[in-house]
Amino acid sequence: MATATYSATLFSRRYSASGNYLSDRAGQGAYASTGNLVGICNFKTLDMTGKVITGITFITTCTSEAGAGNWATKTLKFRESTVANPTTGTSGTGSSFVGGTLGNLSGTNFYSASNISRPVDTASTLFTRLKAYLEGGNHTLVLYAGDSTPSSGYSENYLYLDALKIVVTYEEGLVYYGVGGAFQKCQVYWASNGSWVQCVPYYGADGTWHQCGG
Repeated sequence: MATATYSATLFSRRYSASGNYLSDRAGQGAYASTGNLVGICNFKTLDMTGKVITGITFITTCTSEAGAGNWATKTLKFRESTVANPTTGTSGTGSSFVGGTLGNLSGTNFYSASNISRPVDTASTLFTRLKAYLEGGNHTLVLYAGDSTPSSGYSENYLYLDALKIVVTYEEGLVYYGVGGAFQKCQVYWASNGSWVQCVPYYGADGTWHQCGG
C-alpha cells in the first residue's frame, strides 16, 4: 500500500461569467453581487489509472475569506470537471466547468485555518464516486454549492480555499487467489532485464477490459 500527496492549482469563475474572478484561489458559494462562485481545482500530477484507491483525505487552507468563524460548519460540494486539464487561460463561464455531482464533505475550521485534514469516509457517496472518477484518469475537481444569491452578506457555504491538497492511499492492480476457502490479494510481477517489475492485470469480459481488483 502506498500514499501520495498532490497540491492543486486553483482559480475561480462566476457561475454565469467568463474570465477569472480569482486567479489563485477556489471560491464556493455566493457573496452579494458576485453571484455564485465556481472553484476549479486542478491536481495536475495526480494519475490513479491502474491503481486501486483505498483512502482519500483533503487538506484545506483558508487564509482569506470564509464567512462566519471557525465554529461555523461549511460543506464543500465537489463536482466533476467538464474540462480535463483547465488552466486560468481556459475559456468559458464558471458554469461550463461544472460536471456531475461527486458528493459533499462537511466540517468546521474554514476561517483563517491552515492545513486542516479532512478525511473522506470510505462508506460515503463522495468516496465511492471520487474513487471511480480518479481511477478513471481524471485529476480536476470543481467546487460548486449552487447557493441562492443573498441580497447582502454571504451564503451559508461561502468560502475561498487558498490551498487544497489531496492525500491518496492506494494499491497497485490486484488479483486474488483462493487459499483454505478464503481469497488472498496478490500483486503481479514480471521479470525484465534481471529485475522484477510490477504490472497491473486486466481481464476481458463482455468485450471490455476490466482492471483486476478494481
